[in-house]
Amino acid sequence: MPTPITPYIVNGTVLDGDSAAVTSQQLRVINSTTGTSFIVVTTNSSGQYVADLANLGYSDGDTIIVRSSGGGYIGENSFTLSGEGGTTLNITVRFFGNATIRHQAWLTLRNHLKTGDFAISTSNIYSSMNDKLVKTVGYPFVIIEPPKVDNTSLTINDGNARIRNISFMIRVYHTSSKEMKILQDEIEDKITTGDIVLTRNRLRKPVFPEGDYEFYTDGDQTVHVGLVPVIFKLISDV
Repeated sequence: MPTPITPYIVNGTVLDGDSAAVTSQQLRVINSTTGTSFIVVTTNSSGQYVADLANLGYSDGDTIIVRSSGGGYIGENSFTLSGEGGTTLNITVRFFGNATIRHQAWLTLRNHLKTGDFAISTSNIYSSMNDKLVKTVGYPFVIIEPPKVDNTSLTINDGNARIRNISFMIRVYHTSSKEMKILQDEIEDKITTGDIVLTRNRLRKPVFPEGDYEFYTDGDQTVHVGLVPVIFKLISDV
């Protein structure tokens, strides 16, 4: 059996991409070996933190992660406990605001539906539509509109967390109402069956609110538009 380590101190400095100290930043210190124990500490005015693991049941050989993901900053570092003593663990973080979340979430969903095991039957997937696009690619095509992000704070296991709802509107354009509906159903199926893959990329627990249907005339043809709304959850430490 591993020998419990008490006391054990880990300390370091949190810096951004320009090597500037990140102050008043909450960090979560996690025992990734057990997956259960954590404490929360805060950086001081110099971006420094100190965490005492003494009373949390950590053992020699456990992997410890110090993670920063609050205030829009994300980053982490890790080490393996290997005997009593102190460990210095500095962390470089990057700013990850809502604009970055929207961009990366859009790319994740587009790539999921366009390539790989969960690709739909058309690769014509874009972020917006215009007349030039229609003339170039023809029908069918899919528009994934830039998502909206709503933030809500909550408390989990005595720690703060931020839950983000990421809402997409996917529009399916086709000259056949029947084929449009088939493509709509295909999109929902590929998102649902590919949930594990999307979860790895931070898009979790998809929910499909009731969609809608529109149509318009383009020259001598009718264009059918199927609306597929989908909402994902993204939960991160604060």
